[in-house]
Amino acid sequence: MSNASWVTTSSSGSGSGTVNYTVAANTGAQRTGTITVAGQTFTVTQAAGTCSYALTPTSASVGAASSNGSFTFTTTPATGCSWTAVSNASWITTSSSGSGSGTANYSVAANTGAQRTGTITVTGQTFSVTQAAGACTYALTPTSASVGAAAGSGSFTVTTNPTTGCSWTAVSNASWLTTSSSGSGSGTANYAYAANSGTQRTGTITVAGQTFTVTQAGGTACQGAAQRVLPGGYVAGQSLQVTIQVSPLSSTQVYAAEDVPPAGWAVSGIDNGGQFDAGNGKVKWGPFFDNLARTLHYSVTPPLGTTGTQSFAGTLSVDGVNSAICGATTIAPATFHPADTNNDLRIGISEVTAYGAAWKSGAVWPIPPNPIPIAYVTNAGLLWKLGETYHYDASQTPPWVPGASLLNPNLLTWLKTGLLALSGESSVIAGGTAVSSFNPTSYTPGIGVTVSIVVTPDASTQVYAVEDQPPVGWTVSNINNNGSFDIINFKVK
Repeated sequence: MSNASWVTTSSSGSGSGTVNYTVAANTGAQRTGTITVAGQTFTVTQAAGTCSYALTPTSASVGAASSNGSFTFTTTPATGCSWTAVSNASWITTSSSGSGSGTANYSVAANTGAQRTGTITVTGQTFSVTQAAGACTYALTPTSASVGAAAGSGSFTVTTNPTTGCSWTAVSNASWLTTSSSGSGSGTANYAYAANSGTQRTGTITVAGQTFTVTQAGGTACQGAAQRVLPGGYVAGQSLQVTIQVSPLSSTQVYAAEDVPPAGWAVSGIDNGGQFDAGNGKVKWGPFFDNLARTLHYSVTPPLGTTGTQSFAGTLSVDGVNSAICGATTIAPATFHPADTNNDLRIGISEVTAYGAAWKSGAVWPIPPNPIPIAYVTNAGLLWKLGETYHYDASQTPPWVPGASLLNPNLLTWLKTGLLALSGESSVIAGGTAVSSFNPTSYTPGIGVTVSIVVTPDASTQVYAVEDQPPVGWTVSNINNNGSFDIINFKVK
C-alpha cells in the first residue's frame, strides 16, 4: 500500500513475490514517499524537477525623476531555484538575488535626455524599464537681428537639450514678422519681414519661452516731408554719402532743412546751396521759397577709430511747422564678408571653398545670412580671384568689392609690412590629390614651360579650388579652365 499519491502500486500475492510501483513526474522539490507491505516499509526518494522562472510584471514605465521599483520573481519549484538580477543599463541598478520565489528591487537614475529603455535580466527572463525624457531646455543662436527697411528673410538656430524629442513652434508677436517654423529637437527657424514704410520698429519671435528680437530700420519718406537714405554701413576713414529726399506738399510756401551727422565726422560735398554750420554741427539748406521737390546730398567721413552704431537727426521746417526727417536714422560699422571668418578683409582659398561647400550642401553657415545667397558665393570667388583683399562699398550689391581700401588704417599697416602675401593657403578642405608636372622637365631662360596640374577630388567633394605660385618674375600666360593670374599675390588661381 502506497502512502503518497505520486507513488502507485496494485501488487499483492501469497508467498514470496515482486512488488511493482509507478512514480509520477516531479515538477517541484525533492520528495519522499513510502510503500507498506505487511508492516514492512519501502521508501522512494524522488529528485527535484527542473527549475522554471516567471516575472510579474515584465515591464515598467517610469518618469524622468529618479525612482525605485520592484517586480516579483516566481520559481517552480518555489524553493531551491537560485537566481540573480543583472542590469544592462548604467542608469538602472539592482543587487537582488535569491533562492526560490521572491522580489527583485531596482533603482532608476534621473533622466536629463531623451526617452530611454533599459533591461534587467534574471536567469534568461527580461524585465524592461522605459524612462520618460527629461525636461527639455531650449536656446536660440543668435538672439536678435537688425534688418533694413526692405522686405527680406532670415533664420536662427534652435538648440534643444536633449537634441531629439523636444518639440517647438516659432510664434511671431508682430503682424509684419511672419514664421511657420516648428520642429522636434535642434533645428533652424526661418522668418520673413515685410517692408517698413514708417519709423524703426521691433518685433519678436518666441520659441518655447525663448525670445528672438528683430529690429527693422525705418523706411520710405513720409508724404509732404523728408526722408534720409544712408548706406548699409560705414568704414572708419572712408567717405560716405547722405541723401535727403524732400517732397513738400503743393501748398508749401517756404521750407528749409537741416541735418545733424554724428559729432566729429568730417562734412563735405554739400549740394543745393547748403552749408555746414560747424558751431552747431548742422548741415543746412534753404530757405527755399517754393514747393519743389529736391534731393539733398552731403558726404561725411567717420574719424579713424570710430566704432559702434552712430546716429543722425534732422528737421524739415515747412511754413513755420517743424517735423523730424524720417527714414534711416542710424548707421552701423560695415560688415565683413560672411566667408571671411577671421575678419581680416581677405578671402583665402580655404575660406572660399568652405563657404561654397556650405552653400552647395545647404549647411547652416555660422555667420548669417542663412541660407547662403548664391550671389554671396560668387562674390567670394571673385574677391579671391582678384587679389583676395576687399573692402566694403555700401553702394554695391553685394557690398564687397575687390581691393584694399587704403583709408583703412589696419590694411595700410598690413600693406607696409607685407602681411597681405600670406603663405600656406592651399589648405585641403576635402580629400583628393593634386599632382603637377612640367614640360619640358627643365627650363631654359626665355623658353616657355607648360605646367600641368591633375586634380582628382574625392567623390564626396562639394567644392574645390586650386592655386599655384610660380617663381617670382616669371611671365604667366595661357591659363585654362577659367583660371586667372592674381598679380597682387603672384598666384595662378
